[in-house]
Amino acid sequence: MIYLQERDKKLLKMMAVYGILNNKTITRIYDNKAVYPKHRKKALADEKYIIKNNKYAYLGVKGKRYLESVGIFDIKQISGSKYARQRLGKISEVLVPLDNIYDCFPSWKIKDVNKLADRKLQFYGEVRNKINGNEYYIYNLGTLKQGKNVYSHIKVKISYIKHIREEIVQNALIEDDSKDIRENRKIERVILLAGDSLTMRLYKSTLDSLGVKELYCLLQMEE
Repeated sequence: MIYLQERDKKLLKMMAVYGILNNKTITRIYDNKAVYPKHRKKALADEKYIIKNNKYAYLGVKGKRYLESVGIFDIKQISGSKYARQRLGKISEVLVPLDNIYDCFPSWKIKDVNKLADRKLQFYGEVRNKINGNEYYIYNLGTLKQGKNVYSHIKVKISYIKHIREEIVQNALIEDDSKDIRENRKIERVILLAGDSLTMRLYKSTLDSLGVKELYCLLQMEE
């Protein structure tokens, strides 16, 4: 039998929100300790609170029962697709550390996400500052594939970045817009995540104004 600590409870609650947490996110929840997160994850898995593998973990039978006992019934369902699970793990990796400062809304919690249909797999969600209410939309630019066809991959990535840019521009909330236009637009602030330095450089080389109040492009190396 295992006694649930506060960090265990947070882990289970975050799994309810995001479906899957990767090892990096789990380690952060347990204060970035070197060995303890692995031991705790194993203990929770042995007691069927979670199901784990070498890369990520998600809710087990007893984990769901615990959440229901504290009134949490809205649990993110997960797909069997490898790509879908990786994406959920990446979204939680980005949003969970922001939880203390921002109200976080993963992409599937955004009611009008279909307006972003062309890029919705690259759209990770929205965060809202708990103090000043500023909202930021988060997009993932991904990584650049290496190999002998690298120049072909560069062309694909440039096109990929261009389409994300066009979507942001089309949905940018501009102060001079008429009321009718403003009602159909809502993006004022954007965070772009680049998975490697080459993607970051490509983004900067194709940099154009996105028509938003604030824009941040952050390098977040993918493992």
